[in-house]
Amino acid sequence: MNKQELIEMLRSKIEYANDIQNTTFDIFVSVATDLLRELEETPMEVKAWTDDSGHWYIIPNDIEDEFINDLADEEMVDSGQFDNKYGQYRTGGDLNNIQLYADLPQPPKTENK
Repeated sequence: MNKQELIEMLRSKIEYANDIQNTTFDIFVSVATDLLRELEETPMEVKAWTDDSGHWYIIPNDIEDEFINDLADEEMVDSGQFDNKYGQYRTGGDLNNIQLYADLPQPPKTENK
C-alpha cells in the first residue's frame, strides 16, 4: 500500500467511525486523525527518471519498481496507457528548468575567523 492509498483508507475509516459514535471509535478517530495529519505533512520520497524521449518524471519511491517495469513495456508506452498512468508525475520540461523543493536540514554555520 502506498502513502496515498493509506491516507485514503484512513480518511474512509475515520468517516465510518464518526458515524458510529461510541467511546472506542472516538479514541480511534483521535489517533487516526493525528496519524493522517502526520502522513499528509510528511514529504514524499521520490526519484527523478527520464524516458527514451527525454521526458522527466518525479516518481514516488513506493511505485518506482512498477514505473520501471511499465516504462520497459513498449506496448503500454505505445498505446498511451503509460502516459495515462504516469502523466501526473511528468515535469513538463527538463528537470534542470523545474523549480524543486526539499525539506533539508540547514547547513551548519561556520565561524569567520
